[in-house]
Amino acid sequence: MAMAAAIISIAATATSAIIGGISAIKQGQQQASMYRSQAKSVEMQGQMKNLQARQEAAEMQTEALRMRAKQFAQAAGQGYTLDSESFLGIVAASASQAEKDRQQVLRNGRLALAEAQGQASYYRSAASTAEKNGWWTGMTSLLTGFAQTGMQMQKAGWFEGNKGSGLGTTYSGSQSFGTTRATGTSNMSGSIGFAAR
Repeated sequence: MAMAAAIISIAATATSAIIGGISAIKQGQQQASMYRSQAKSVEMQGQMKNLQARQEAAEMQTEALRMRAKQFAQAAGQGYTLDSESFLGIVAASASQAEKDRQQVLRNGRLALAEAQGQASYYRSAASTAEKNGWWTGMTSLLTGFAQTGMQMQKAGWFEGNKGSGLGTTYSGSQSFGTTRATGTSNMSGSIGFAAR
């Protein structure tokens, strides 16, 4: 009955260690997968913002060209000299402001992409750390459980039986040798026979 209880306790300890180790490894992998998914999502959002900024900048450039053409058309219709410094100054100032606005839009897109890439890098690093921690925790749980199992087996006397049998064999051999020696001493023929052996 005591042996059965010991076996059940040892099996429970080993099973708990295995389950705990596997659970820790899986948990680390799940966290790593979540972080990698967030990295992809954030990076994709940054790429979309940068693409939208580039599209907006292209539309702004097209609109600036339309505005320039419209200014020339209106000036010509109103009888302005198209090569006058005042008119060309107005057109240049308008074009310069439009270009500044366009460049700002492009900068915002690049900044959004860089920020997203930084966040993605952080998430990938967190994924690697979570996966490593899962493995370390899992292996520690397994090793600790196996050590506890070994101690329980030792307390239950599973290792003492073989050790006792070995000692008994050594003692029996010593006893037999002592008897043979005594026989050889007391009997001459036995001593000769012993020497022949």
